[in-house]
Amino acid sequence: MTKHLIIALTAVALTASLAACDRQSAQTKAATEKAKESANKAGDALKEAAKATGEAAKDAATATVNAAKDATAQANEAAKEAVEKAKPEVRDTMSKAAEKTKEMADKAAAATKEAADKAAAATKEAADKAKENFPRSDHDYGMSWIRRDGTGRVFYLAFGNEEKTFFIKPINEQLLAGLQYALGDLKADDSPSVKPGTR
Repeated sequence: MTKHLIIALTAVALTASLAACDRQSAQTKAATEKAKESANKAGDALKEAAKATGEAAKDAATATVNAAKDATAQANEAAKEAVEKAKPEVRDTMSKAAEKTKEMADKAAAATKEAADKAAAATKEAADKAKENFPRSDHDYGMSWIRRDGTGRVFYLAFGNEEKTFFIKPINEQLLAGLQYALGDLKADDSPSVKPGTR
């Protein structure tokens, strides 16, 4: 008897949840398509800009590194020539100075390359975020959530496109907890996580 009751309650909960999702989907479908189209256009534009910016930054870094290497090579040659002409005691001092100069130049070239790589990565990240269909300031998109709908309760779970999904214990536990919440058997904090107007 208990097993049949649980099955019946589960079916009722799933039906109520699907009905709530259908209502919401019908109201937002047109807005979703428009938002998606606008987001895709903006994302494509930003992606192109990011690509161009990234290439420019990479070229600038490469040019700077090459220039630093050329300058270092020329300085090393000049220093080597001067060392060969100098007296032994002066030669040792000049040799150490040349090594120090080369070390500093190498560090400067490495720092320039690292900065350029970070700039390119940041630009790419910004382009990826701009492609989101429904942008949020925190870029946090829930795969499962609960909320109040009037006097009722809504449970949403995005997983489940394949049968094998429901052989995964944590997902089954999530599904059971969601159904219990929707039925009112499980208390949970269903207050909005983001205040209206701050998304």
